[in-house]
Amino acid sequence: MTKTAKSALLSELEKSLSDNDYQTVLASGNKVTAFLVDVMANVRKLRMKGLSTFGDLGNSLICMVRKNATNADRIDLVFDSYQAGTIKDSERERRCSVQPIEVDVINSTYH
Repeated sequence: MTKTAKSALLSELEKSLSDNDYQTVLASGNKVTAFLVDVMANVRKLRMKGLSTFGDLGNSLICMVRKNATNADRIDLVFDSYQAGTIKDSERERRCSVQPIEVDVINSTYH
C-alpha cells in the first residue's frame, strides 16, 4: 500500500472546477476565496480547559475558523475518518502513544 498526500484532495477538488469558477483579482484587490478546514487538526489546536459540553467545543471551533477565514466567501469543513484496515488507520496506530477514543457514527436522514 502507498500513502496519498493531503494535497491530493486539492487536486481532486480542482478537477471539478469550470473556467467560471476561477476568479481574477478585482480592481480593489479583493479576491473571491474559499477556506478549507481540516476539522480534526483544528480540534487538536483548541484549548479544552473550560469546555464542558460538545456545544462549547463546536462554538470554540467555529470561532477559530471564522477568525482565520474572515474574508472567505466559502468555508469547507473536511472530516477524516479512520476505517479499519486502511493505511490511515495503521499509521494512526503506529503514531499513537495512548489508547484512542473511538466514535461510532450513526447514519440518519434529517428533514
